[in-house]
Amino acid sequence: MNEFLEKVIGRIINNYKTHKIRSYPYMERVGLSHYSFIGNELWVPHFETKQFYKVDLSTLPGIWFCQDFINEEKPIRYGLLWALITPEMADNPEDKLTPFRPIDSVDDVARLSIMDSGTLLSKKMLRWSTYCEAYKKVGIFEMYMHDLERENLTNAPILTVTPKGNGRILCLMPSNNGGKAKQENSSNPLITGLNHSYG
Repeated sequence: MNEFLEKVIGRIINNYKTHKIRSYPYMERVGLSHYSFIGNELWVPHFETKQFYKVDLSTLPGIWFCQDFINEEKPIRYGLLWALITPEMADNPEDKLTPFRPIDSVDDVARLSIMDSGTLLSKKMLRWSTYCEAYKKVGIFEMYMHDLERENLTNAPILTVTPKGNGRILCLMPSNNGGKAKQENSSNPLITGLNHSYG
């Protein structure tokens, strides 16, 4: 394949991906802050009722649950993990904060790639913490310490977004209609195929 044809095909693919990503509502295109938990089986507090409950997405391979304690408009998301890694932060250590900015330009979208948790861990965008550490960071440990103890979770592992990954990970539900995919309101953490239980 000659260079010209490769560029044309690459442009077509990038234009399609840009249109696809931008079809999601803006708040779903805001990257997860480093005050976020990620998992397919984890215990989290309900944002409205404050009730402690378990999310179980183990029956939906590749679909993740994300809870962002900074983004009040879209705190809960479900979907595939997309990551934006740019030259200025690619080699940074995990504790160096990446300044937040929206992922919305054509260049940004062209760089977005679906990544699994193992890749994001190797890129230092995610890291393993304990529930104790993670809950203390977002300021809710004392409120839920007895719930964590009851479920034997205090020192259990949980995936969290690193300062390096700040604002650079999206969680988008796959759909032929992009953002038009029907999802439950963020105040109700239930979707088809999701098992849940309350502590």
